Amino acid sequence: MTHAEAAVLIAAALPEVSDGGRMLVQLIGWLETNYGAGWKAAGKGSHNWGAITGTHNNGEYFIASDSRPNPADPSHPIKYQTKFRRYPSDVEGIEDLWGLLNSRYRGAVDAADEGRWEDVSQELYDGGYYTGTSTNPATNVERHRGRVMNIHAALAPLYGMASPPPGEDAPPFARRPQLRFAAAIALPMLSLIMVLARARRRG
Repeated sequence: MTHAEAAVLIAAALPEVSDGGRMLVQLIGWLETNYGAGWKAAGKGSHNWGAITGTHNNGEYFIASDSRPNPADPSHPIKYQTKFRRYPSDVEGIEDLWGLLNSRYRGAVDAADEGRWEDVSQELYDGGYYTGTSTNPATNVERHRGRVMNIHAALAPLYGMASPPPGEDAPPFARRPQLRFAAAIALPMLSLIMVLARARRRG
């Protein structure tokens, strides 16, 4: 799924959510699904956009590996098996991720809405959304922030935000013509969906 296709799907699933909120959902979804590659093995087809642990309200889940810092040996994070939610469709996975962010990580949502994307990683870390693998919290946040800002630069054109021009240091999205072509096709549809969503919120 391309960035443009994901943006259209999220806009349709969350018509009353702000542009910042939808972009946050897409950013986290891209980051937590291995940059769009998706879950493998037991998690394939789970539609879990946010690597959300536990059991879905339909009782479905899958078992996969996760990791956490190892105070005894910082160079070797602790790996363990845990439950991750499985959803019937992408729409339900998107809705659950947004519900989690909106209820437990309002600091990150507010930062996205206010355009403070450099603060999103700290807010998510402080709220416990991710732990990272380092025993140094600052290192975990900086690593996460680097990924967040890279993905933000790739998504910005889809949401009418400024992004750096394509170049040697540009994110992969900006250097891949096929994704830019997909965005050019999907942008008119996305713009229409966003206009309708804003009108619905005002109404």
